[in-house]
Amino acid sequence: MKNIPKILLSFFIAAASFYYAGNAFSLRSEYEEIKRIEADTRPPEITVTRPKAEYNASNLKDPFRTKAAVQDAGPEIDVVVNPPDLKIQGVVWGGQQPQAIINNKVLKIGDVIEKARIINISQSGIDIFYEGRQFKISSPASAYLKEKNDTPKGGENEKKL
Repeated sequence: MKNIPKILLSFFIAAASFYYAGNAFSLRSEYEEIKRIEADTRPPEITVTRPKAEYNASNLKDPFRTKAAVQDAGPEIDVVVNPPDLKIQGVVWGGQQPQAIINNKVLKIGDVIEKARIINISQSGIDIFYEGRQFKISSPASAYLKEKNDTPKGGENEKKL
């Protein structure tokens, strides 16, 4: 009586293995049948004929050539660009965000005034970018600083002051 579950289990395992082995052989024959049918029903090779494309851009401008490479260009006209009339009233340059008072407005680097972008603020003045060119506008104190720095120090120069 104790061996009955073991016998049933071994019988079940044997039946399952015979079932799967039989299916494996039938699957192989089905696979071979599918391959034979596919070989008989393949479409014929298709050939695509495309028109020949020609590229002719000899009379167009080459975007990769620089001005120096262009030989037949006429003389380049140099246009005089004057910066806008900006009055610097004060400059704060010592912190992380330098600022300048220009035409009664407090501005920082990157701000735009009268189509001029401020690109640098220093003790001596501001640098602006206007119509593709860079300009330096001196602060009112820069004349004082220049005058003060030009005076030699020490020795007899101290006595003259």
